[in-house]
Parts: sequence; structure tokens; C-alpha cells
Amino acid sequence: MLPNEILSEQEISDLIDNAQNLRDKAYIACLYEGGFRISELGGLRMKDVAFDRYGAIALVAKKTGMRRVRLIWSVPYLAQWLEAHPQRDDRTALIWVKMNGEPLLYHAIQKQLQKIAKRAGIKKKVNPHNFRHSRSTHLAS
Repeated sequence: MLPNEILSEQEISDLIDNAQNLRDKAYIACLYEGGFRISELGGLRMKDVAFDRYGAIALVAKKTGMRRVRLIWSVPYLAQWLEAHPQRDDRTALIWVKMNGEPLLYHAIQKQLQKIAKRAGIKKKVNPHNFRHSRSTHLAS
């Protein structure tokens, strides 16, 4: 990924501000803060997130096993989305779903991110993997 394609922290904030629903705000915040792969975030279920006094821990499956991801600043967005989640009482439900409970697929996520980026006036490539690269770049600098 080219340096000029890395999303700035301000652009991440602009994306969150321009998301029009709780799910999308939470998705953007978690995708960035957790540095998740799209498959890791998309596979999260309600039972995989535990809130504590520091924020939350997300238990994600990866190729070599499980890993714990600490979330802090994205927690308010995530908590609001989980309160509004259409299947909030089902601990086995996927976290990232449409309001009818169907899974949110990669294509739909990509399309939604592009709409939000356009509203935010961001001209860079905005796709789920770009968040991971942007986060790792910010942590390394």
C-alpha cells in the first residue's frame, strides 16, 4: 500500500462522523482500532466480545488459532450498536448484520464504506483492508 493511501486518524473520524447508523459507526471504529482482518471482524459473534473496566476484549479466530484484541476508544460505538442490534439477546448471533438479521457480507460493507467516504469527501481508496494497514502504520510511527 502506498503511503498516500494510508487513512489519517482525522479521516477515520470523518468516516465515523459521516456514517448514518450505529452499526456503521461501530464497524468503522472497530475495524480501525482492532486492526482486524475482514474475516476476523465479520465472524465475530455476540459471545466473542466481553466488556470490562478498560473497554472490551474481542476473541477472534485467525489461521493459527484464537487471539484477543483489546478495544478501548471504539467501545462506546460498539456498545451502542449492540444495544440496538436486532438479535441482541442471542449470544450466538453475528455482530455485523443487517437490520433483518442477515449477515453483512463483504460486498455490502465495501459499498457502504465507499458511500460514507464520498459523503466525508475522502478521495483515497477506502476498503476494509486499508483500515488494517492504516492502523499498523499509525502504531509504528
